[in-house]
Amino acid sequence: MDALTQDLKSLALKEGADLVGVAPATRFQEAPRMTQPQAIIPDAKAVVVIAVKYPDAAIDGWGKPPAESMFFYQSVQLYMTATVMPLITFKLYRFLEKSGYLALPVAPSGFFRYRDYKEMKGGFVADFSHRHAAVAAGLGGFGRQGLLLTPQFGVRQRLASVITNAPLQADPLYGGKALCDGCEACLKACPVGAFHRTDPQSVRIGDQSFTYAKVDKWRCAWVEQLGMVGDGGPKFEGYTTDVFPPARVTREDYLAAMGHRDPFQASCGWGTISCGRCLHVCPAHKTRPLTPG
Repeated sequence: MDALTQDLKSLALKEGADLVGVAPATRFQEAPRMTQPQAIIPDAKAVVVIAVKYPDAAIDGWGKPPAESMFFYQSVQLYMTATVMPLITFKLYRFLEKSGYLALPVAPSGFFRYRDYKEMKGGFVADFSHRHAAVAAGLGGFGRQGLLLTPQFGVRQRLASVITNAPLQADPLYGGKALCDGCEACLKACPVGAFHRTDPQSVRIGDQSFTYAKVDKWRCAWVEQLGMVGDGGPKFEGYTTDVFPPARVTREDYLAAMGHRDPFQASCGWGTISCGRCLHVCPAHKTRPLTPG
């Protein structure tokens, strides 16, 4: 491994990343043009992807008494997203820029375009996909629910990326044993039936093809973004958390529903124990080694 790549990876691990990989920009050729690395930095050569593990206690304890919600999962996710991971990627960008290259950190949770934007149609398109970048960087593969599975942590990690024109040495695509056994527990657990189990999504990354369940993003967002399915969770004045989506969710349904969230529930996550089931039920982490890496 060249010195620049080695030093960058060492810095990422030193600052708190649990996993780090490098993908060449050429592995994103099949992605929508506006989400490719070159759409952000025109002469991009590589994408650095870091992963930080979720606490097992937060996901293992999902929905179990005396917990009333996924508040602990959501609060630690907020801390990871708003503090821990941005600091790591910020230091990586600074390291690369001081080494003479352009680099741009991409936040763990990117903006989702709810409406069509230029050539991006259908709404709910992220500016950049960390999960696809992580597969391109060799960190693992896709589960049936379309999330990243790694041999170290299964589905239990959060991702962030740094796009750069530095000539970093790329990691090979993951080539180990299958990480998903196809049990489909994740698909069955979704409270709003957001997954199309018989209509798979196909993507090509580098020289490999991957398939996972296609997701109705509007239905998924109903619980993940709005937190409006509560399984009998706490209720507030003039508001109930048990608000299920219509049989077919349109963009208009979703945007209208955004105005019906209780502000306390929306900010604190009370009543959103439904979101996170696909992480909670996935057994892939049980095969991880005792010592990560």
